[in-house]
Amino acid sequence: MKCRQIANGGLYGGTPEDRSQFFIHDAKTDAVESIVEELGGKPCLIATSFEHDRDRLLERFGSDTPWIGGGVPPRRFKELEEAWNLGALPILLAQPQSVAHGLNLQGVPSAIVKMALTWNLEDDDQFTRRVWRQGRKSGWWSTPSSPRTRSMRW
Repeated sequence: MKCRQIANGGLYGGTPEDRSQFFIHDAKTDAVESIVEELGGKPCLIATSFEHDRDRLLERFGSDTPWIGGGVPPRRFKELEEAWNLGALPILLAQPQSVAHGLNLQGVPSAIVKMALTWNLEDDDQFTRRVWRQGRKSGWWSTPSSPRTRSMRW
């Protein structure tokens, strides 16, 4: 778990109770920003694995960037789902475990950017399927990694 945190650019304190965060690098945050810029305003769903990922992305894209994850009330989930499907959100940050089941985010052609893969294949697959489903004509998926960005277009 610590290696995944370091690869993403941050690190939690030494014990599970210690939620202090330590900054290490911005390489993945820079890569995500580059992908978002390349999309030119097209909707982008960004998967974050750790709170320090989310915090760095909120710093980069603005503190008002919507986020779906633990601690977000169900009513807010529904509001964000509706806004996304109407095309009103250019960026939506999401924790894969929180959106893996129950949301339909297919309303607009969009991109998926995974800041890091999750440890759980089912959550990762279901997260992707919130946007991409059978019959979808276009989309974009990417996982920033050093030194390259791995991507696939369909």
